[in-house]
Amino acid sequence: MMVFGYSYVFDERLRIVHFDLKGAPPRVAYYRKIFPVLRRLNATGILMEYEDMFPYSGELSVLARNDSYTVEEIYEICQLAKEHKLELIPLIPTFGSVEFLLKHKKFSHLKEKKDPSTVCPSSEESVELIKKMIKQIYRVHSKVSKLKSIHIGMNDPPRVGVDNRCKKRLVYELDWNVETLKLEHLTKIAYYAKKKLRLKRVLVWHDIIVNVNIKTLNESLGALLTPVLWHYDWNSGDDRAFPDGTFAKFAEVFETMLFAGSFKGNKGEGQNANDMYYYFHNLFGHIHNCGKHSAILNDTLSGMIFTGRTRYKHGSTLCELFPANFPTLIAQLLFLNDNYEMEEKNLLDATLKYLEYSGTDPLQPDIIETSNFELYYAHTFTRPVDSNFVDADFPGKEIYIEIEKLRLVEWKIENLRKEDTTVVLSEIDTEKQEIENRLRPALLQYFYEKDVNEWFVNNFY
Repeated sequence: MMVFGYSYVFDERLRIVHFDLKGAPPRVAYYRKIFPVLRRLNATGILMEYEDMFPYSGELSVLARNDSYTVEEIYEICQLAKEHKLELIPLIPTFGSVEFLLKHKKFSHLKEKKDPSTVCPSSEESVELIKKMIKQIYRVHSKVSKLKSIHIGMNDPPRVGVDNRCKKRLVYELDWNVETLKLEHLTKIAYYAKKKLRLKRVLVWHDIIVNVNIKTLNESLGALLTPVLWHYDWNSGDDRAFPDGTFAKFAEVFETMLFAGSFKGNKGEGQNANDMYYYFHNLFGHIHNCGKHSAILNDTLSGMIFTGRTRYKHGSTLCELFPANFPTLIAQLLFLNDNYEMEEKNLLDATLKYLEYSGTDPLQPDIIETSNFELYYAHTFTRPVDSNFVDADFPGKEIYIEIEKLRLVEWKIENLRKEDTTVVLSEIDTEKQEIENRLRPALLQYFYEKDVNEWFVNNFY
């Protein structure tokens, strides 16, 4: 494959798809439809960020939401993954992004000085609690198939070392070195997963170790971790996306590493419609890095994680639902499988063909007439290329169709004028009601009522 003038082969490397369950987690019925499609596209694994959807037990049972998966449903998800030769990799946040843990009164004292997202690394109770979470997830998964890998999160927390427990250690033990404080916590968790549970691979987000010197990495972490270099923006191929020398440093310390790009959830909270070209550019940037740094990455890059964020943090507004961006994920997997040209239109055409597109002239923008709205406003709505997928075939298509119709309604609302008439307002209200009448039952097939209601509150009321 030629990428921006560089040659790079992605064959035989890992292709791992992320499911973020902290927002709109799918019912098991959706996995039954999705996993076979992913396997046909040569996906090799599933990164499952359970958050509060895992059926924790004992003192941890408070972490699970009321309609979390049952143990039997976890078994079924594991079995589905096994049947389709997809390695199931749990993602367990173990430092930051643990609001779902710290919001509970019984664990709130483990916060890093009132930071609702980060555990205090100087609290041994924090470490032991994280170990219990990992162990429960390990045991349940291993009932179906021995767990080989986990992802321990560890995105670099913004506020560490401000808690009194941390300050005491920084003064008397660590010579005010906050990086050492972080690395000690990371090492404890990684050692437990790798050595005590004997997991083959322990993944970690790269940003917590990117500024650590090679000597320190070699001494404590080189044999424990597989770093995941994540960048979700459209400019992932920019020289500034990763600090200069990152690839060479990691290649010297770690046996393998992965990239993580995005197929949804990176354009801000409250987004509901696909933006395929944005996420194309994110993937192209990562592949550009593969080619540009091929001398380093050919032997050390083990694959790519396709990240699909549903919330920026626990409790924040939902991003796009999985079906809304499923065509983008399919396109990205196709791109790695085949020798397509870099132009977006060729990849779009290939994806539509793969999904048995039944429309006409998919690359031509469609102008949609808008009845009364068009009469009162002297402009029209130009349909984006994403709308072509209403004429394709994939699981969740019925949801995709209604979200694309909602895109037009939202455009109308954005273009309303002060002198708007009741006729136009009535037309918009009617359209929204008709969309809801079709979309609500479609969503309830694959998502829980609580999350469907939340989505409608965010987008309709």
